[in-house]
Amino acid sequence: MFKNAIVRRPGHSLVNGITSTPELGKPDYELAKKQHDTYIDALKSCGVE
Repeated sequence: MFKNAIVRRPGHSLVNGITSTPELGKPDYELAKKQHDTYIDALKSCGVE
């Protein structure tokens, strides 16, 4: 099992990325940051540093 992870906050440029479902519109940057923080919390709860 992994003990360490390297992560970084999503860049604002993600809103300009290519999507396979354009009908959903551009990604929500604030939501992406929140989801990323939740992901980091999940890693920490599994013992990953």
